[in-house]
Amino acid sequence: MTFDTQVIPAAPEAHVTPLLVIAVAQGAKPASLEPLDQASQGAITRCYAAGDFAGKKDETAMLYPEGSRPRLLLVGTGSAEDRRTAIRRAAAVGAKRARTLGLASAALFITPEAQGSLSARDVGSSPQRVSRSAAGTSLS
Repeated sequence: MTFDTQVIPAAPEAHVTPLLVIAVAQGAKPASLEPLDQASQGAITRCYAAGDFAGKKDETAMLYPEGSRPRLLLVGTGSAEDRRTAIRRAAAVGAKRARTLGLASAALFITPEAQGSLSARDVGSSPQRVSRSAAGTSLS
């Protein structure tokens, strides 16, 4: 069984999706999330301020803001030197959560801070298919 994911190239605050997975590097709240934070009534700022999320590898925080994105999933990429692998891993973590929630679709936004110098092609700029089976979840 498959479901659709999309890699959002910009303006995640304008994208409507049942689950927006956000790949975030370790550290303070990225400046690139400010528009999305404002659109979610400060939910991201509150999460960071409470110490509930720091962007460590595989760390997650599910937020439930009002509006067209009922779920925001922050997924930490850590401070990995291999950013491509860390981002793909964050995408897989998000896909697994979408599967657990029984969602038919999800979107992925990679913060510029997590992406670093990787090109859009390196991280996948076009919609990807995510296959799910009893063996697990894989990106293709």
